[in-house]
Amino acid sequence: MTSKSDELIYKNSNTYRLHADNLRWTLLGGYAVFLTAIVGFSHPPTNSLSISDPKISFLAFILSFSYLWILAIQNWFYNLFARWVQDCESCIIEKRPLRSLKTFADSIGPSVSPYHPSFFLSQLLVGSVAYYFLTITLKNANFPWLTQPILSLESWLVFVIWLVGLIIYFAILNVFFLNWQEWVYEPIIMRLSNLYKPLDKEIDVKLN
Repeated sequence: MTSKSDELIYKNSNTYRLHADNLRWTLLGGYAVFLTAIVGFSHPPTNSLSISDPKISFLAFILSFSYLWILAIQNWFYNLFARWVQDCESCIIEKRPLRSLKTFADSIGPSVSPYHPSFFLSQLLVGSVAYYFLTITLKNANFPWLTQPILSLESWLVFVIWLVGLIIYFAILNVFFLNWQEWVYEPIIMRLSNLYKPLDKEIDVKLN
């Protein structure tokens, strides 16, 4: 039989996993609402904001690109909690004490990545929209060294350049995701997440 503490740990692991799963889909839905509002600027009334304004489209790119990273980090937490559930189930089957979230995260966290089938979908959708906002920013901005040469190109060549740029763009993104541990997990998640803050020191500070 499992102890009361093991039952609580197993219950919490499933609760955290379900919460993380709901949150990542809620975030994606929130981005859809944001995108709908941005697209609404495409046919604005007079003197209103317009997505054709390079400042607005560049801001939309920054927000979309940032949203993609928020989704990536949230998917990392979902993958961590999902593996915690698996670890708890293995411990129950093998009649071993269950590991707490802190203990499990310290041990497994460095090997977890944001990759997940749903994250590929999020990356494709949000990443492509961000790239679109970037391209229309470059198209509508007044860069004599860039705008004029682009306008003088054949339409098919512009499409080829756009497609090559898209491939390079996603390749660079995946380089970051493949180096998640060194470039995101250690400098950001470990330093900022409450999951990795030493609880004992926090208690000592409050008591003193």
